[in-house]
Amino acid sequence: MSVPDPHHCITCSDEGREMIVRALDEARWIALCEDADGTRSSVEVALVDCAPGDTLLVHAGAALLKVADGLARPDAEPSFGTQVRATRGGDPS
Repeated sequence: MSVPDPHHCITCSDEGREMIVRALDEARWIALCEDADGTRSSVEVALVDCAPGDTLLVHAGAALLKVADGLARPDAEPSFGTQVRATRGGDPS
């Protein structure tokens, strides 16, 4: 039996990538992001509070968390988009 590669998702074989937010469409929860190689792609950001210039950890086209100082912080509390922006209704308060 082979051991799974610890750097790739066991389900889809994709890997998490750090990407910088270049533009944000808050109405559709989509960001235009750029990786270290300069490749740009659309990323779904409903789970993460972010702004242009932020670095995100992206897996399978979805932002999982905001990265601090270029390093993923395993001890960071997940924001889950402030409870996914109160179920996409806006301000959660």
